[in-house]
Amino acid sequence: MRKPIILMAALAGTVLVAGLAAALAFTRGQYRGLPLDGPPIALVGARIYDPAGDSLIEGATVIVQGREIVAVDVSVTVIDSHVHLSGIRARASDGSRELGWLGYFWKFARKFPDRRRALIENGVTTVKSLGDPYPWITSFAEKIERHQLAGPRVFAAGPMFTAPGGHPVAQLRAAGQGDTSFIAQVTRQIVGPAEARTAVNQISRHVDYISAVLENRGFADLPVLAPAAIHAITTTPTATTCASSPT
Repeated sequence: MRKPIILMAALAGTVLVAGLAAALAFTRGQYRGLPLDGPPIALVGARIYDPAGDSLIEGATVIVQGREIVAVDVSVTVIDSHVHLSGIRARASDGSRELGWLGYFWKFARKFPDRRRALIENGVTTVKSLGDPYPWITSFAEKIERHQLAGPRVFAAGPMFTAPGGHPVAQLRAAGQGDTSFIAQVTRQIVGPAEARTAVNQISRHVDYISAVLENRGFADLPVLAPAAIHAITTTPTATTCASSPT
């Protein structure tokens, strides 16, 4: 009777240690946010893109206090107009991927601390997500807004509206996604105007704008949204629309 008890205790201890190690690894380097009433942050040596003049301003200093940019060397809007914060590259020519799925899901669960840090350290303070899993992306943006995570402010479109089997559905399948829930979260495959209006009404209250894919990205065999569907997306009263052709 004594041996089984010792074995069970050893197993429980092993599970506890493994759990603590996993929790420590999960939180380490997660790039947490700072309190709203904390000290201001200075982004020194930033490279700022001026969309009005289509030019770059080098060596800028941006001061961020709480949720606000309170000072910058020139009056500009700092926006990276096209990002996919959860993106993963398609297969390379040798059939390999950018990283294995285990590694990807680890980064996904921790909300990509390396990508958030890279954006901030390169002076990017605001980004427009034009296609990320929904509703994951809205939760991601809210955590940054509340300073629970450090990162640039995120304006989110949620899923990309596209034709059935159009871009980026075909590319995601080529990347090994298959017909998985990821495709359902990152896209809305629209057949006609009625379906378009329904989809817009379902998500427009929770996102900043709608992202519609208008092109086939150079692949002649890929379908594109029908004109009637595009009209429905852009004229539905509750929608603020951003037409795009994501990469």
